[in-house]
Amino acid sequence: MPTVDEYDAYENAAKAKAANGYKVWECYLIDVSPNDKDDALKITAFPMKADGTPDLDNLTFAPPQSRWRMPGAVPKLKGRAQLDAGEWQDVPAGGDPTMRFFKIEVVLP
Repeated sequence: MPTVDEYDAYENAAKAKAANGYKVWECYLIDVSPNDKDDALKITAFPMKADGTPDLDNLTFAPPQSRWRMPGAVPKLKGRAQLDAGEWQDVPAGGDPTMRFFKIEVVLP
């Protein structure tokens, strides 16, 4: 009986779009369920300093980085001025007063 090469099947399954909009392999990386449309990487606390600038050192998100399955992967905060227009930009260390909308992304090593 010949050996079946299932590499393509596994690759296609990993690259398939999950219910939450991520690719299945991305769900595995950050420990979210590919079958739950509401399970995604989310900012859970976005504290502000007394001067009104974002306290980026105390930003929290879920699932936490400690649950991610890729050593060396890091969170990256992105922002933009309008929700429905413009490219997402890296948020500078001191924040940017023109940015009013934010999201968190995973940067792979």
